[in-house]
Amino acid sequence: MKKIFVALAAIALLIILASRVHASGLGFEPYGDVAGGEWYAGPARYAFAHGYLSGTGDGVFSPDAAVTRAQAAQMIARLCAADLGAYSSASSFADVARGKWFHDAAEWAAANGVTGGTGGGRFSPERVITRQEFYLMLHRVGKTCDAAPDAPDSAGSAAVFPDYENSAEYARAALDWAVGCGLAAGNGAGQLAPTAPVTRAQAAAILNKFDLCFGHDWDEADVLKARTCADAGLIAHRCAKCAGEAQVTLPAYHVYRAEAVREPTCAEPGEKLCRCVNCGDPYTVTLPATGAHVYVRAVVTAAAPDATGVARYRCRVCGRVDREEIARWSGYYPLLDRVVLPDGGYSVSTENIGLKVIYINRALLGTTDASYTAATKRAVAAFQRAKGLSATGVVDLATWRALGYTDAEWRTLGVYVTPMKVTARDSRAAHVEAMIATAKEYADARTAYRIGCSGRPGTYADCSGLIYQCLYSVGISPDTNIVDHARAEYEYTSRRLAKDAKLGLSVSVRDLARGDLLFYAKNGTSRVDHVAVYAGNYRIYDAWPGIGVTLRGYEIGGYYIIKAVRIFV
Repeated sequence: MKKIFVALAAIALLIILASRVHASGLGFEPYGDVAGGEWYAGPARYAFAHGYLSGTGDGVFSPDAAVTRAQAAQMIARLCAADLGAYSSASSFADVARGKWFHDAAEWAAANGVTGGTGGGRFSPERVITRQEFYLMLHRVGKTCDAAPDAPDSAGSAAVFPDYENSAEYARAALDWAVGCGLAAGNGAGQLAPTAPVTRAQAAAILNKFDLCFGHDWDEADVLKARTCADAGLIAHRCAKCAGEAQVTLPAYHVYRAEAVREPTCAEPGEKLCRCVNCGDPYTVTLPATGAHVYVRAVVTAAAPDATGVARYRCRVCGRVDREEIARWSGYYPLLDRVVLPDGGYSVSTENIGLKVIYINRALLGTTDASYTAATKRAVAAFQRAKGLSATGVVDLATWRALGYTDAEWRTLGVYVTPMKVTARDSRAAHVEAMIATAKEYADARTAYRIGCSGRPGTYADCSGLIYQCLYSVGISPDTNIVDHARAEYEYTSRRLAKDAKLGLSVSVRDLARGDLLFYAKNGTSRVDHVAVYAGNYRIYDAWPGIGVTLRGYEIGGYYIIKAVRIFV
């Protein structure tokens, strides 16, 4: 009964809020990438009008961009109308220098217990903030925010969500509170997604709900000075509770929206025509040629133990042909000077996982889930019907374009190859260090974990996806690749890599060396479930759910090393 009550209360609250978030009183469209029909259009306009959240430049809202700790502190400080000038002289963190745009907000948040540092005297301003961390900040803000003097203690139970167990223990009281107050209503897939990054669209919606429920009761804005494309405007809001007034300056800028796009190719530039939706001012942007040829590899002469081979590569877009010598075959994978993957232009369905699926879920469900679930399929079919497309539930190129994504993304997303760090003629030690350097790049960029992914550093990768990029960076291209890896049947690619005798020589776990690949199985089983690269000194680089790519000790709770493979033999 309690769960039902919480759910009904949340639904009722959302209905009330839905009627209010659109009342921004702007009288114009502030963003070129918000058409007006999106679920976040109202919150985006409201947040802009009340000064909590502005665009990312040139009239762009960037709804799918992840929110960082610095941005979250700034948003909440603005929500609370904090006197940030009082903190301009403080310097509590080594990575928050005076004069930085986020300095005062970070110092205010730390001084008032809204959020602390991340250890070692650091604030980590560029670290992406998760949903549970964002709700925790709002839960604490009631102690400091004048806009919410009576922070509600009403609590529901976030345990009604199937992924509640994925949340951190320290955040559960805040999550329970957020669910009970209607701030956390889950995503389109019916999940709480506590460890997922907060997007700008989600942040706008959450802040609006908080303000409307627990803050000032702002009326419609009075336009004191009309904003134009050339002159800044000024609006005022009055609170029905306390008669307080807040004035917000609306910066002057054009709101451009693309009208026509000619996609660039690997050899030819493209062009984009943009026009201001408010005044009609046009401009044209040249889109440079991608320079990324889509090669098809055909072996002309195979390598043998006593002779080199020759490979021919032909770009399927511009027709360019390159040739390459293949090193003598030693029984293991040859060391290449170029790694070429299949074209990534495949349709996406329930058979797929990975980066392209994330883009689809982000557009339709507001999540970064890498699995093409039944909810994804229903959302795709509904979107296709709304756009007059065949409602197959499968994302083809036409649906991809309708989602607002480009042909270049269709072909190349999910087929990223780390640039080569060595040549086939370099030493084994150089190859080992190049692999470790690649893993470190992914860890330093705080690459998040998502199943089936092997993207650029700072995006998403799973354990096998990280290892593929390490191998690609030194010229090893296994028979399986990251295009295969983005299929649901290949979810445990680590098992396929463990069985691949061409990777290298199996060695004893008691004789590990830097650069070895370590394969793990769960305690009590003998099936490989995880792979890492050994960094020496009993440490590994790996990608792990909830942690992402990191450097840590090689002992993993609940798992044991079942196999070690030495490559470059």
